[in-house]
Amino acid sequence: MSGDGRDRGTLDGVTGNVGAPSLEEQINAVGFGRFQWTLLLIFGLLVIADGMEMVVISVLYLPLKNEWGLSEAEEGYLAAMVFVGILGGNLVGGYMG
Repeated sequence: MSGDGRDRGTLDGVTGNVGAPSLEEQINAVGFGRFQWTLLLIFGLLVIADGMEMVVISVLYLPLKNEWGLSEAEEGYLAAMVFVGILGGNLVGGYMG
C-alpha cells in the first residue's frame, strides 16, 4: 500500500476502474476459438520448420563437404552460417515485433 491508502498492486487504485474484469477473466470470456486454433497451427508449423532446418543441414553437411572439397575452416564456416542466419532473423524479427 502506498502512503495515500491505494493499493499499487492492482489496477483499481491506479485507473479508478473499480470492478473492472481482470485479464484472466477477459481471456476466459473470449475463449479459445477458431482464430486461436489457427494461430496455434501456424506457430506450431513454424517451430517444426525451424527444427527441420537443423536436420536438413546435418543431412547435407557431409555430401556438401565432399562435393565442394571444403577445408576444415570452410566446414566450420558452413556450419556457422546456419546460426548467423538465425541470429539475423531474430534481430530483424525482434526489431519488427
